[in-house]
Amino acid sequence: MVEYQSYTGAQIQEVLPDVAGLRIRVFRDYPYLYDGNRAYEEHYLQGLARNERSLVAVARVDGAVVAAATALPLGNDAEILAGIDRQFAKLGLDARDYYYYSEIVVDAAHRGRGIAREFYRRRRDRAIALGYRKVCFAAIVREPGVLPAPADYFDPAPMWTALGFVQHPDISVTFRWPTLTPAGTQEIDHRLVFWLSDLG
Repeated sequence: MVEYQSYTGAQIQEVLPDVAGLRIRVFRDYPYLYDGNRAYEEHYLQGLARNERSLVAVARVDGAVVAAATALPLGNDAEILAGIDRQFAKLGLDARDYYYYSEIVVDAAHRGRGIAREFYRRRRDRAIALGYRKVCFAAIVREPGVLPAPADYFDPAPMWTALGFVQHPDISVTFRWPTLTPAGTQEIDHRLVFWLSDLG
């Protein structure tokens, strides 16, 4: 049985170590191939804990955290969102109108159980409760032939489209992180493109 719990603002401290460890495990897989470390992950999550409008939702099985989702206002001082307001403005959009769905991480052994959809529902409810009517997220883009996907990779793009999100290739961010490659761990730049949706 999967049990869910949501944390906001300072409450996130309670679950921060579990979420940091989960992120390290899950993000080692394609498409992120992230060779991360706990110190950075806990630093990253502290940004959520400092924001009263943030959200961390977790799924537990037998008491263990097996999945997590995060969200926070797009117009904030989080490192991942620095400067993104200018790209929105070029399209006549105000970044402050958007609630940002950071990521969903699900342990491989617990995928296909509807956990992601429950997280989308919880994040949507949180956005609406805070007065937002627009949401967005950023997803990694892999160029064909560069770190190719494994045969069993599940492409979430059709699900995002079904949930009402539209990809905007003209809004993106680039980040460098230690990446697992056939030649070993290398620092590589990665481009993440934004998907936007109106909640209606």
